[in-house]
Amino acid sequence: MIRSRFVSAFMITGLGLGLIGCSDGGVGPKPSNLIGSWSMTEDVIIDSGAQDITLNAVKVIYDADGTSDYFATMRVADPVGSVSTFALKGDVRWVLDETILTRTLETMSVTANQDSEESRELAALYEQGLNASPPARFIVEQLDEITLLLLDPETGEKIRFTRD
Repeated sequence: MIRSRFVSAFMITGLGLGLIGCSDGGVGPKPSNLIGSWSMTEDVIIDSGAQDITLNAVKVIYDADGTSDYFATMRVADPVGSVSTFALKGDVRWVLDETILTRTLETMSVTANQDSEESRELAALYEQGLNASPPARFIVEQLDEITLLLLDPETGEKIRFTRD
């Protein structure tokens, strides 16, 4: 399990030295190596205080035009044991500059998997918070045919993806 910050976890969608596939004499992998579909290999547990939030089934599809699609399931458990699940779908712009992957959220939709007023209200609050998030930056530690390994420089967390 990976522990991470709440907003950073949503921006994670693909994550040094000795990189495979370096570009034209520059440092780091070629941006074209990122193109395709990637799935996170472990759930993400988000430190959010009173609630236990877990992201799973995280998938990111990077397109050559610098856009990507983000999909995930979010499970939220409150201290009294009530659990809600939400589907996340995001449109994200990305730039890979040498070894730095910058992801800027364009839009994120959060949909409650339960049909209740409380779940819909929670979904709207999460959506509002996510859509106000700043760009996230990650250090690409590995990018090859099967593995994408990102390092969050603010938390020191490593996030691993495998190519679908």
